[in-house]
Amino acid sequence: MVDIKYRKAFSEIYEIMKIIPNDLKIKISPKFLKIIEENRDKNYSIKINSDIEKNTFLYETEIILGIIYRQFWCSQEERKSLFKKDVEDLNN
Repeated sequence: MVDIKYRKAFSEIYEIMKIIPNDLKIKISPKFLKIIEENRDKNYSIKINSDIEKNTFLYETEIILGIIYRQFWCSQEERKSLFKKDVEDLNN
């Protein structure tokens, strides 16, 4: 069972997916999108401003967006750079 905070975060991600450009959306695994759809809180109501940066999201939503960015949107080179930075941060 998915924690309620993550169910709400999946709801926010679900709404974000409705407004992002299709060229970004199609890069996301259909399996991942299905997980979002099936695990969202259908009773959690949120309205997303089309200017994504003007919204306030749950912390969990920001984490999931980071995962989506790393897994599906960033280049292989950027992914390696982010991983290297993560390792450095963990070692400090």
